Amino acid sequence: MPGREYYALPARVRTDGGPLFDAIELAPVAIIDSDGTCEPFEDLEDVPEELRDSVFWSIYGHTPGEGVQCLSDFTTCDAALEALRRLLGDLRPFN
Repeated sequence: MPGREYYALPARVRTDGGPLFDAIELAPVAIIDSDGTCEPFEDLEDVPEELRDSVFWSIYGHTPGEGVQCLSDFTTCDAALEALRRLLGDLRPFN
């Protein structure tokens, strides 16, 4: 997978009424400076050549009206996808 992907989550309700993620996002991220500042990218092709060695993959949860929250980082896309499959089972693209 060369770029950002979005996956739908099944409709569900928290017993305490709190917010839930409605989608999961998987994105390539690169360290962009010597302070360790990171930036997500839409596609691996968008990552400048000099930053390619710093790329890792992050899983974000999206909450309607609140934005995204980084849940975990992985060294490879395959490792991130495997974690998502273990958590969610079949992955459905978010429309």
